[in-house]
Amino acid sequence: MENYETQFLSITPLEMPAPNGSIPYADLTALISIKTTDAYERELRKLAQKLPFKTSSWPSFGQDSGDGSRVEVGEFKRQLQYCERGSCQVREDCENLIDLSYQVLNIVCPNLSSSAEKIAQNLDCIKDQRLLIWLRMSSEIFHMYQVNSYFGIRMLNANVTWMCEELVRMGVFNNTTDAFKSEKHIVQGLMLSGLPKSIASTFYQQLKKASPAASPDSSSDSEYYTRRKNADETDSGRSATKPHENEVVIHRQINHKTMRVIVGLIALSISPSAYFLSGCPDKLSSISISYWTDAHDIFVGSLVAVGFFLSAYNGAGIKRDMEYYISRAACVFALCVAFFPTVGFNDSNVPAKWVLTITETLGVTPDIVHNLSAVLYFSCLITLICFFSVRAMKKGKAVRAYFYRVLAALMVIGIITLSIIGKVTDWDSTVFWIEVWGLTLFGVGWLVAGSYKAESPSINDLCNNPHE
Repeated sequence: MENYETQFLSITPLEMPAPNGSIPYADLTALISIKTTDAYERELRKLAQKLPFKTSSWPSFGQDSGDGSRVEVGEFKRQLQYCERGSCQVREDCENLIDLSYQVLNIVCPNLSSSAEKIAQNLDCIKDQRLLIWLRMSSEIFHMYQVNSYFGIRMLNANVTWMCEELVRMGVFNNTTDAFKSEKHIVQGLMLSGLPKSIASTFYQQLKKASPAASPDSSSDSEYYTRRKNADETDSGRSATKPHENEVVIHRQINHKTMRVIVGLIALSISPSAYFLSGCPDKLSSISISYWTDAHDIFVGSLVAVGFFLSAYNGAGIKRDMEYYISRAACVFALCVAFFPTVGFNDSNVPAKWVLTITETLGVTPDIVHNLSAVLYFSCLITLICFFSVRAMKKGKAVRAYFYRVLAALMVIGIITLSIIGKVTDWDSTVFWIEVWGLTLFGVGWLVAGSYKAESPSINDLCNNPHE
């Protein structure tokens, strides 16, 4: 592979003007409400007229036109399919029309930029197949930046990942981490499309800053992208470096799926922690009464942690919809449950002075605030599980949606059933097992919700949250 590397590094591409975005984000987000394939095709082709290059090889839209790519759009369907010999397979099951537009525009872009075409003319289509793929990968990045900066950086991350893997296959490096650290090779790969060296170097440095390990990660590229408040501004007429400096910040963050896993784990751990660390498990008539035991810190700390994670949780995005406000309400109720204790074991269990001051001002007792907050808290938790079901159904994930529905139903049925049993039998541990039941099912639901692979969440955040 030594000759391969030498030939790769010796290529001197013709430098082209820096790519400028041509399709404003506002125009892309306007596609979201479209529900039919015909309307989507009409609007997307209209947007494509703004592109600075000639499009080709458009997929078919809805109709059966033989072998090739086909686009299907419906109420809960946004798919790019590949059809061959009368059968079609889903190539990309997109979460929204922004994501689908990325896939379609990548298809209709030219295979090579004009600079890459000139290089390809001097290569052998058989002997230099690998170099020709480099030219195509580099050209895809260049062309997607000509669409807009967001599509450009998404393609940049994906194709630089391929470049690192190819450098390992070439035998130049032992692993992709070392390959990514080689600015010379990555920048050369980016320049093959005609991208100016200064712009290619800027792109590389931004990717390098995005990853603490200095290695691209194709499996979690959604964690690289966050939009700033001015992201709605039009890309047209800007240099290729401006979208990164003013509109896109690349970094890793705790996303909504990670939050779900953390919240789920805490919810599952509260009950056994309170029971085994209380020092008097036989006296626990409820988890809440562990406030007055050795498990005080565990009880309060867990609820505070869950509360603040819920305050930071934004559902599928950061759009201020009903789920957004319910998660905030759940945070408030969790904190009230934590800080306003239930009645203690005896008269020596007295709440903090500031708690008594607040409750006396309100004309209530701490346990009333606690009990009311606990009921509202569990109501919010059940409602959030229902939101998971609604979102899963919209994505066409029927099994997942019904799983969440069953969980929510079991939470309600279990709480009612245990309450009736406790009242009839005068069971001292009724409240304890109601809390265990509710928290366990809630924890399972959030763990499951956090276990599914992200389906382009950052793109969904973009189209739903123009202010981010």
